[in-house]
Amino acid sequence: MDEKDRPQRNVIEDFIRKVSKGEENALAIAHQDTADGKVHIVALQNRELQPEPVDPPQRAESDRRMHVFSGIDGFIAYLKKFGDEKNTVVLADPSGEAIFGTLDETAKTGFEVVEFHPVLHPLFAPWAAVLGKALKIQTFVQFLSDNRRAIEVPDGKTLQRSLSQVKVSRKIEMCQGIGKQSINGIMVEQNIGGQTKQDLVELPDEIVISVPIYVGTAKRVTLAIDLNLDANEDDGVIVRLTSADLIEQRVQAFDEFVAAITFDLKDRATVGLGKPRTMEWSYLE
Repeated sequence: MDEKDRPQRNVIEDFIRKVSKGEENALAIAHQDTADGKVHIVALQNRELQPEPVDPPQRAESDRRMHVFSGIDGFIAYLKKFGDEKNTVVLADPSGEAIFGTLDETAKTGFEVVEFHPVLHPLFAPWAAVLGKALKIQTFVQFLSDNRRAIEVPDGKTLQRSLSQVKVSRKIEMCQGIGKQSINGIMVEQNIGGQTKQDLVELPDEIVISVPIYVGTAKRVTLAIDLNLDANEDDGVIVRLTSADLIEQRVQAFDEFVAAITFDLKDRATVGLGKPRTMEWSYLE
C-alpha cells in the first residue's frame, strides 16, 4: 500500500465515523483516474438530513348509503331534498309492506335506493302476533289483561273475569251453537261439599278492537276478531283468534302511505306498485 494514500484514507474514515444525529455525509467527487485507480475528492461536507415529507393519512371511502325509514314524513322529506326532480322513481310493494325510492333512475355510475318499512302500532302489534295461533285459556286471560284497552266490544274487564272462572273448574263442557237460540260458551261444573253445580260462562262470538294499524297514522280502524273455542284433555280449553278483515285493513292503511307520497311528490317522481330489481349487463364480444 502506498504510504501517501494512508493519510487521505484516514481522513475519509474519520469523516464517515463523525456523523451527528440528524446529519449525513456528502462526498463531492471530482473524477476518478482510471490509470492509477485513485479517487480525487473535491470536498467533504456534513449536512443536515432533510426528512421525507409525511404522506397525509388516507381515508377509506364511506359505504354506500342504504337508508331505511320507519316514518312516512321523513321518507317523503328525504326524497324531496335529495331526489332528482325528474328522475326519482318510487315503487310500493303491498305484499311486503315496503316502499322503495330510487333517487336518480338515470344515474350511470350507480344509484341510491332508500326504503320505507312501516312499523305496527304498539296497540295493534300484540293482536297481530296472536291472530291465527292457539292459546291456552290461562294465557288468553293474561293477554286480555295486558291489552284490554284496545277492546271496544265486549267490555274487556267483564270478558277477562268470565274467562278467569274456567281456571277453578273441575269439569268443562264445550257449548257451541249457531243462531240466536243456541248456547255458545263453556259449561263449568264444580263439586263443592258433595253438591254438583253447573254454571254457563257466556262467551262472545267475536271481539271488536279499535287500534291504529301503523305508527304515524292517527286514524283508528275497527277490527272484528272471531273467538273460536276448543278443548282437549292435555291443554284444556283452547282459544284461537282469527280475523277475516285484517288483510283488507292492512292493505287500506298501506294505500294511505302510497297516496301521501303520490300527493307530496306530484310532478317530482314516478310512483307505482312494484319493487326495484337490477341485472348485470351483457356485452357482445
